[in-house]
Amino acid sequence: MSLLTLVWWKTAQLATLRETKVLIRSSSMKIQTMEIREMKREMNNQKARGFAAVEMVATLPVILLILVGVVEVGHMFTQYNTLAKGVQNGARFAVNDVYGTITYDQIANEADIKNMVLHGQVSGGSYTILDNLTADDITVTHDSGYVTVTASYTYVPSFSKIPYTNTELGITFTASSVMRSGL
Repeated sequence: MSLLTLVWWKTAQLATLRETKVLIRSSSMKIQTMEIREMKREMNNQKARGFAAVEMVATLPVILLILVGVVEVGHMFTQYNTLAKGVQNGARFAVNDVYGTITYDQIANEADIKNMVLHGQVSGGSYTILDNLTADDITVTHDSGYVTVTASYTYVPSFSKIPYTNTELGITFTASSVMRSGL
């Protein structure tokens, strides 16, 4: 082997060795860079989860308050609808369930009409269509060929007590129905 060949061969070996070291160094840097990116991504995910928890804690009371309000308003409309339908049934009963009457302008017995509004049946019963609705809350008037059945009911919401006061909320519903009693 000549000296020139030996120098060239050693130079080639060193160059290959340097390239190998450079490749090893750059691949380990890539691995380190990837690990740092993954760590940052994981930290960002943890921060995002933390922010989501804080947002939930901040918005949950508002959402629950709105939900309770919607449920309470729905319950209020149901109570009013029950009262209105009971009064309509009472007025209809007053003019339709009078068989064998002498005059066309006669209506059913007032106590039976009130039972129809209160219980949904003439014979009465132990249950009323609405809690705290009594016969005193129902009025039956008959004049000029028309019968008017009116009922007044105080709706008390589930959360009726105002905190730190002795005041309770209550909404008074009044439903009325008019039917013609003659031919």
